[in-house]
Amino acid sequence: MAEVSVDGEEVVFEGEAPQEAGQVFDLLLGAMSERGRALVSFMVDGKDLMFLAENDTPPSSFQKIEAFTLTHVELTLRLLERVEKETESLEEELLAYSRKVLFLGWSEIFNRMDEFVGKIQPIADLVDNLEPFSKTYDPPWRGSFEVLQSQQSEALERVLTCFKAGDSAGLSDAIASSFLPMLAEFRKLSRKKMQPQLREEMELAG
Repeated sequence: MAEVSVDGEEVVFEGEAPQEAGQVFDLLLGAMSERGRALVSFMVDGKDLMFLAENDTPPSSFQKIEAFTLTHVELTLRLLERVEKETESLEEELLAYSRKVLFLGWSEIFNRMDEFVGKIQPIADLVDNLEPFSKTYDPPWRGSFEVLQSQQSEALERVLTCFKAGDSAGLSDAIASSFLPMLAEFRKLSRKKMQPQLREEMELAG
């Protein structure tokens, strides 16, 4: 008989139990969302479908499903901590990049646009992921976050405009005087307000 568990507890379905892994996933996703939790692992017969390769076909039938969840607060805190660790040298890298573009030919600078995007992608993705949490739970730092969100959008727009215009001096200044100050403010907000508030929420929840 097929088994389904969430965070180590057996799941008992009302009526006929679903026979396909995809159906179980959809049901659990909806049920956990209503409880303020997110699926972070979905093991089907020992294989985590959350990390399924693009070309892999998910299994239909199953013998055992083990799902694991985190609260939205826990997930958001982990995301902040992970991205902070992954990008700990980002300021130094971007400052060096802003200086380097002044001495390179424009064709080489344009070819390195992907390099710049790759450096800032974790921060951009983090801001995108924080937006729905901020709107749903209205944390005390929401106003400050939304100001920074707007500043990030303006800084990126300025950087991309300089890339398109072939303005190396403008690009250097946009990174140094717009993007880097915004990033510094975001670090400050994350460390002094976001992360402490999320940890406090977790402690209050027990």
